[in-house]
Amino acid sequence: MIFRPDIIPPNDTYWSFWLSNLSILIAALAFFSSALVAAYNALEQVHLRYMENYPYLEIFPILSVDPLPLPIPKFDTPPELSSYNIDYLKEFAPSHQHETSDTEFRFLAMVLRNVGYGYITRAIIKGHVSIPNRGYKETPFLVDRRINLSPGQTLAFTLLPISGLPEYKVSLDSVTYRSYFVEMQEYDGKYDFSEKHPYSIPPERTVVIFYDEFESMPAGQGWNLDFWGQWQATNYIFVPPPSQNEHFLILRGDQKVFSEFPHYQNQGGAFKDLQNIFTYGQTVKITARVRALPGTKARIQLWCNDLHPNPKNRFSQPITPREQWEEISILYTSTNSPNLRIHLLYTPGDGEIYVDQVKVEGLFT
Repeated sequence: MIFRPDIIPPNDTYWSFWLSNLSILIAALAFFSSALVAAYNALEQVHLRYMENYPYLEIFPILSVDPLPLPIPKFDTPPELSSYNIDYLKEFAPSHQHETSDTEFRFLAMVLRNVGYGYITRAIIKGHVSIPNRGYKETPFLVDRRINLSPGQTLAFTLLPISGLPEYKVSLDSVTYRSYFVEMQEYDGKYDFSEKHPYSIPPERTVVIFYDEFESMPAGQGWNLDFWGQWQATNYIFVPPPSQNEHFLILRGDQKVFSEFPHYQNQGGAFKDLQNIFTYGQTVKITARVRALPGTKARIQLWCNDLHPNPKNRFSQPITPREQWEEISILYTSTNSPNLRIHLLYTPGDGEIYVDQVKVEGLFT
């Protein structure tokens, strides 16, 4: 344009024409820049107000042994998914006898966490559940709950029973949540999550909360020995001195020994209390290594409860261990209290049972 003198009016010189128009261009650019800065500042202020005054939702799945939330009889499973695993088994494995176990995950739950600064009063989540590559129907679901989720609080609820399913996939189609002043749809979390059986937690998402190799005589790390009996270390329940770098808890005694000091239900063993180790809905895995002398007929099992006035009890299957070390385990989900009591429950009989490496691991699913 500057090389076209024909566009310059006859009464203007070349330089006067371009200087006047260039000043207009500069003024327009300055106005545009200031308007852009003002728009950016306004947008930044909106974001700051959201950050300082509005909620922000984080959504993530967890695995559980129990339905959440408790107490029963009411827990918030979407009705269209409440019998999803049973319906699947009826169609694809009608002869299968479905049994649940306290040593495996049985429910998929969702956790809503308010990581913002305002209250969340309602959450509406639409999605669908499928079992990939199995030819089973895709089932839509709707979660519509009025809640009062203050900043920093979480809400966990059961979404889907998973025991008996070979795998699952959950897709979130839309998420809407409301506070007193705003409705939002953005959230932190995945849109899809899935897993195949057996449902397990990778080592990098586990934390050891308690571990005892029974190196300390006579009761390891503060175990209460011979509960329901003498309530102390005895000649039939104790930690002996280490032998050839082996250390363990000995449980022995038949019905005659246990009758000398009457035991409730003719059982006993050892227990250990762990205080304030749980958050609501968290699951821990309790394991122990056990073995027995040849000819042993006594039995052992893990038994856990939560030191609640109305305690929830979970048991592993009672076994008579083999002569070689083997592992027994159980999963326990927090629903009543943040505490855990671990029992090594002993049923008397001939022989001896050795227990070693009792471990409690927090599972972050």
